[in-house]
Amino acid sequence: MDKARTCVYYSSEKGFLVVPYAVLANSVARVVVEPIIKLDVKISAQELGDSLVKTVNIAELSPPVGRKQVEENVLGRVSGIKSIPRFSKVFRSVSVTKREDCYTIKEWIQHPKGGYVEAFDKQEIILALNTTPKELGMAVFSVLGNEVSFDEVEYDSFKMHNNEVLTYRYPSDQFTDVGDGGVDTYQMFVYADGDTDSANIAFLFDSRYENINEVSIAKKWQQLYGKLEEFQLNKVDHGIFNCSAGARAEDKLLYSHFYQKEECFLELSLVLRIKKLPDQVVKSLYDEYNSIARSCSLDSTAIDH
Repeated sequence: MDKARTCVYYSSEKGFLVVPYAVLANSVARVVVEPIIKLDVKISAQELGDSLVKTVNIAELSPPVGRKQVEENVLGRVSGIKSIPRFSKVFRSVSVTKREDCYTIKEWIQHPKGGYVEAFDKQEIILALNTTPKELGMAVFSVLGNEVSFDEVEYDSFKMHNNEVLTYRYPSDQFTDVGDGGVDTYQMFVYADGDTDSANIAFLFDSRYENINEVSIAKKWQQLYGKLEEFQLNKVDHGIFNCSAGARAEDKLLYSHFYQKEECFLELSLVLRIKKLPDQVVKSLYDEYNSIARSCSLDSTAIDH
């Protein structure tokens, strides 16, 4: 018996959509529910697997959806491809189903009239329910074959003050590890190919804010960095973080992701001094920061260093 289903849609140009499905009320049909997780073209098996686990959990906990609640063509809205036949030409489809005693993974193929049908000539992969997220991601990569270019990246961990262990995608060679970087920082990385103050990523543990809301964050950033432009605070629909913020202050671009649970606080920040960096470097560093944010996971198990 199927307990939950999610689907991975992959395009070599647009990347991955990881999509949870719920049962349509009074029916055996399944319909898309949100949030849909969008991932870059080149990701790690861990990132894909973490997204699969999250969307499978969403699907498993979703109640039956009434017909009046169904939004037509959600995938078209999220992907920007409104035509269903066009969408199924651009994206390949891999179904990941959680059953009573296992996961099953299988590719679905494009129907000539649009959409997808089960590929009965394709091998179904069966995995145990205790399969790790990384192994789930690798299984989907194996179905997609040589077309997908996955990123084998290094991960690192540190123990937070509440003894939870944070695991994150270790930055690429664009950044230099400078250790704790300061008294309020778990870990800091600075841009390796320019002035050390031109860009940095930091995991911060001391909340500099009265509250985690738009007013408090904007007030503190303005004190630290000067007059703000284009400040935004957004909810985060993936990973461990509760919300994210972004702004421009004079020659700087500022981004942060925030996690707060009871007395435990974590901020992942990125500061870019855009006058010191070419536009393509700014985009590359921002993309890497977002990839690190998506990769973060928490575990209460102690680790040794």
